[in-house]
Amino acid sequence: MAEQEIEIKVSKLLESADRQKDIYNILGALEHCDDALKIDPNSWKAWAKKAEIKFHGGLADSNQTMVEQAVQCYYKMLELIPETNEFRAEHAKYWNNISEAYRFLGDANLQIGCLEEAHRINPEGGYKVALDMLRASQVIYIMRQKSLAVTKKLREKASDYKKKHEFHRSSLIGQLLALGILYVGGISFIGYMAFQGVIPLTEIQVSISYADNPLAFLPWLVMLALVSWPLIWAIRLTIKSADKAEIMEQSFWRQDFVEQYIVTLRDTKINERVRKIETDYLYHWMNNSPAETLERLSGKGGDPKGHMLEEFLSRIVALLKK
Repeated sequence: MAEQEIEIKVSKLLESADRQKDIYNILGALEHCDDALKIDPNSWKAWAKKAEIKFHGGLADSNQTMVEQAVQCYYKMLELIPETNEFRAEHAKYWNNISEAYRFLGDANLQIGCLEEAHRINPEGGYKVALDMLRASQVIYIMRQKSLAVTKKLREKASDYKKKHEFHRSSLIGQLLALGILYVGGISFIGYMAFQGVIPLTEIQVSISYADNPLAFLPWLVMLALVSWPLIWAIRLTIKSADKAEIMEQSFWRQDFVEQYIVTLRDTKINERVRKIETDYLYHWMNNSPAETLERLSGKGGDPKGHMLEEFLSRIVALLKK
């Protein structure tokens, strides 16, 4: 069969494929493409038409398998299409189509790579804007994924310290209750014995009139204080532990906030004045948070330098200056 005759038959079959595609008969359209490829397996136009039909059919039916088959057809077509300046626009267009297919398949890296190839082949084809937007969105996506991983760990740590804080506060209530019972019981006992006129200071009971000697039961008050001192010390330690847990909890929540805010600032186009306001706000907020206030009230406040959040502040300032 003459080459011209083959080309005519292939063209007619591809026209029939277009008509079937227009009436949403995808299978019929693909059959015409396959018939064309049986006549000429090296027809890049037939491979391109088959790829186009599979791609749009896959998109319409949300069929990833069909879209993947479309990509394979596109690559086969690119092997066959002449690499001349005459077909430069077609080369770029099909690389752009493959990029769109990878977007549907969820592979951002290959999507960018194919669009870069389209722009390289045809710089005047209008792919630059889409490529820049895609690169920017990919950078933001990667940053957000990293931020999600970081914030997940920060939230886990904050949750752990929250549990510790709640545990210490619950323990404190029990300790205060025990101390109250001890004091009420001890004072009641001493008062009762005093009003009875009997203060057992030693193994031998000594009858002493409370009116004659009001300080007769003072040794017992001292003894009560000594007995309660370990409990008082335990209460003090519990309060310190609860405060420390609260400080750490709030610190990790603040780190979580800053980590997310870094991505927000990167994603937002803001002028220099707004950048300055944002920087001042973050410095003020980070250095005057409830955690720092609590540290100062506990007598442990001081120079914020060396604080575990200093690294986050530095990152924000560097980011805002870009």
